[in-house]
Formats: sequence, structure tokens, C-alpha cells
Amino acid sequence: MSKYSFEFKLKVVKEYMKGETGGYKSVAKKYDVINHGLIRYWVNDYKKYGEEGLKIKSTKTFYSGEFKLRVLQYRQFQVTAPTVNFTTDALDDALKKLPKKHKLEKKHKLTIHSDQGFHYQHEQWVKRLKNRNIEQSMSRRGNCIDNSPRKISLGY
Repeated sequence: MSKYSFEFKLKVVKEYMKGETGGYKSVAKKYDVINHGLIRYWVNDYKKYGEEGLKIKSTKTFYSGEFKLRVLQYRQFQVTAPTVNFTTDALDDALKKLPKKHKLEKKHKLTIHSDQGFHYQHEQWVKRLKNRNIEQSMSRRGNCIDNSPRKISLGY
């Protein structure tokens, strides 16, 4: 339940809009509103939506069990997020173009560089690289900048 009624919000907003009170903080103090940021929020909603913007908004939406089941069934059969196959399929395509027995000296070992996404740490990805004697290189955690030299050299 909202602490402040529609009528109260409207009164406070109109007081502020007159421009005679000296700002959000003074209006908040006058009407005993604990957080002056609320008044700013109300004023913005009023400017954007008019009086409707100040009316109490219901935050709880109730969905039937049947609807929830349909959503779960849909998500089960639709790819809505990256999966391991998203990357391993691309890796398999790239490996097909590489000779089966690439012989490189240790100092010229084949390396693949990626970020630390879950799919690049997944067992299937790592196993594919080990089976082909490919070294895995990853960005440091939370530092996407160390990818930039490689991307620049590739022309991204």
C-alpha cells in the first residue's frame, strides 16, 4: 500500500510547480516527506503523464497457473539465451578448416583467445581444445580492455 495518497501527491507537486517554495528539499520539509527524491519522482511523473502519473500503480501482476505452464513450455523449446552449443558449433566449424594434425613448435603453439563467459569455461569447449592441442587464453575477469589488442589486430 502506498504511504502517500493521490491527492497528497498532487497537492505537493502543484506546490512545487508554483516555484515559490525553493526546491524539492523545502517542499519535502514542509509536507514532512522523508525523501525529497520522491517529490522529484512525482514531479517528473506529473510532467510526463499528467495526473495519471501520480495514481497508485499496482506492482503485483497475477498470472494463472495455465499461463505460467505455457511460458515454461515455450521456453523449453525456444532458445532465448546463449547456450554451450552456440559456441561449440562455431568452434567445430573452425576446427574443420584446420588440418587434423597441425604440427607447430612449442613457441608457435596455436592459441584461441576469449572472454570468461560460461561457455568458454564449459567442459565441452575445453575438451575440444585439448583434443586438438590448442592452448586456451582468456581475458582477465572484469577487464574487457585486455581483449582490445587482439581485436585491433583482427580488424574489429
